[in-house]
Amino acid sequence: MVDISGLDLTNIFKLVNLTVGVLAVLGGISQFFPVSFQSTIIAIYVILFGVGIALLAGHKNAVLDVKWSRDSRQVFSASADHTVSTFDVDTGVRVHKHTGHSDGVNCLDAVRRGTELIVSGGDDGAIRIWDPREKAALTSLVTPFPVLAVAVDPVGAMVYSAGVDEQISAWDVRKLYSGSSDGTPPTPVYTLAGHTDTITSLRVAPDGQTLLSNAMDSTVRTWNVRPFSNGPRNLNVYDGAPAGVEQLPLRAKWNADGTRIAAGSGADFTVVIWDSFTRRILHKLPGHKGSVNDVCFSPIESVIATGSSDATIILGEY
Repeated sequence: MVDISGLDLTNIFKLVNLTVGVLAVLGGISQFFPVSFQSTIIAIYVILFGVGIALLAGHKNAVLDVKWSRDSRQVFSASADHTVSTFDVDTGVRVHKHTGHSDGVNCLDAVRRGTELIVSGGDDGAIRIWDPREKAALTSLVTPFPVLAVAVDPVGAMVYSAGVDEQISAWDVRKLYSGSSDGTPPTPVYTLAGHTDTITSLRVAPDGQTLLSNAMDSTVRTWNVRPFSNGPRNLNVYDGAPAGVEQLPLRAKWNADGTRIAAGSGADFTVVIWDSFTRRILHKLPGHKGSVNDVCFSPIESVIATGSSDATIILGEY
């Protein structure tokens, strides 16, 4: 745990920024609060000076994923109430309620450069692309299986999806907009096979060249997603973070420069940090008393935030 009692103002401000980012980024944040609040809470601002807490409300069921907008002025959320939402951080107002999914929305990601767009995936098998300024989806496609994980490359050219079919599908976004001349549904540009159980997490590396996945087969994997690559797509397998018998949707994350990978365990309740190049386990961090469902590297400090089924978030140094 991080003790703030001896920090100067500079470090306190850094910790504030870290805490704000962590609490909004960790998916399923509502599980850490009493049941009476779970249908409305999607993010919490902890302001140390004045001990203020602000809530962004509007969803009618569990919130399963959240992302900051590029300028940190908005928060995007995915919910089991079948909607994606855009919230204004300054006012707390839900700017848009994006409707179109016919079942729970499990995951979302946002384009990092160019036009800011949201990509979502749901239990209806649909992948939808949204402009945060509009209520309706710009385009969508329906896959045969529930979508538990989505990721988008930095410029929004490729979308990756995965779920219970144990493989990752890569989609050319341009084809989703244009469609086919004969009306047939789009097909993936390629698929990535290797996992042997449900895939629960996808994340594109900071350089946009590598995809990170986590699955219920207790492996974390990296994949070559360079355009027009003739080399092998399956890169590395990282062991050491067993999924556990509960089979929860555990997530894996990159650090800011892509040199570290972290994932939580549902079996021994630890957090594992690997060297992304050598696959060596650098740290195996204890502390939680339940499955570690999500992790988040600080962009400014050697600190990792971890969220667990034990209803706690731990900020740990590594």
